[in-house]
Order: sequence, then structure tokens, then C-alpha cells
Amino acid sequence: MNMKDYRVLNIMDSKMDATNQRISICELVEVEYIGFTLPNGNNPYTFGHKGKFFIIDLSSSLAQEIRWKAENEEVVSLDMYDFRQRDANHFGKRETLHFHRNVVVPGLDEIL
Repeated sequence: MNMKDYRVLNIMDSKMDATNQRISICELVEVEYIGFTLPNGNNPYTFGHKGKFFIIDLSSSLAQEIRWKAENEEVVSLDMYDFRQRDANHFGKRETLHFHRNVVVPGLDEIL
């Protein structure tokens, strides 16, 4: 597994126009662990202010888990093998979007 830990910066709900699929667009920022463990067992970490965009099916258990962890200010662990990358213009900027395997992406799914 290729696991990475993230904190949630923002979540927006939307729809894929080409497929009519309801999606969550999650802006996640990777956490960096400081390198020691506190007496209570927690690992302190830091995170930045600019995240990456992850597109996930709105009705999936993963989308629900990310929302719950955002509300509780917890770390989200993702297996990066579950995501495909695609460069796109997002809000007027060139971004690399990470699409979960539960999202149908016309033009991308045909070549995978």
C-alpha cells in the first residue's frame, strides 16, 4: 500500500457533467509528522495551507469518512493506489486532480 496522511482544508459537492455522477471535491493537505511521540501516544504533525484536490463519489463510504474526519479535525489516511491523476484547469488554475477509482472519468477510464 502507498498510504499518505492528510488534513481536510475544504469540501465541495458537485456533479460530473459528462456522467451526471454526484461527487465530493476534497481539498486535502499532506501532514508532516514532527518525528516524536507524545506520552499519550499521539504523533504531533504540521500541515500547510495549500492542498491537492481529490475527487470522490459523493455517496461512497470514503466521502462520508472524510466529512466525519473533517468535522472532528482528524487525519485522513488514503491509499494513493486508489487514485488516478489528471491535469486540468480547476478554478482558472492548472491543477493535478486525483480521481478515486469510484469516479467515472470520460477519456481517462478508457485508457486505464
